Amino acid sequence: ISLYVTMEFVKIVQAGFIGTDIDLYHAETDIPAMAKTTTLNEELGQIEYIFSDKTGTLTRNEMEFRKCSIMGDVYGFGTTEIGVAAARRRGEAVDDLAGGTPEECRAAQFHYNPAIAFSDNRLLQRLQDGSNPARAQAIKDFLTLLSVAHTLVPKGEPTVEGMTYSAESP
Repeated sequence: ISLYVTMEFVKIVQAGFIGTDIDLYHAETDIPAMAKTTTLNEELGQIEYIFSDKTGTLTRNEMEFRKCSIMGDVYGFGTTEIGVAAARRRGEAVDDLAGGTPEECRAAQFHYNPAIAFSDNRLLQRLQDGSNPARAQAIKDFLTLLSVAHTLVPKGEPTVEGMTYSAESP
């Protein structure tokens, strides 16, 4: 038992070192590294390959909800930066990443927010439409699962700008 307790104590101290390591500090957001598990240092030793797509998605972890497919129907307009680059390589013109006019975005959102990249008023119309209850229930289930099936953790008190969240990478 003594060895087990000692090993757990060592893991906690190592997690503390990760949290205070200046090389793991992100100055842009003023956030230090945070070891949320004592086994993090063991898992780091098991990394064999690092994948990079050269777009910054793996390093910046900025994800935007742009499209979804529910019961075979694709909702959302626009494309990603990768899609824009691919279209340019094929010689196609792509003007807008978000897609949709501001009017379409307002119609698709209960509380309009220009920072939200998703725009497709068909989703809201089909959710409220009573002609196909199975499709409306599938949309409701999809949105419910999208909102609750995650590891998002609110941090601190809400500010005027909104709540700050922390989450694991998918």
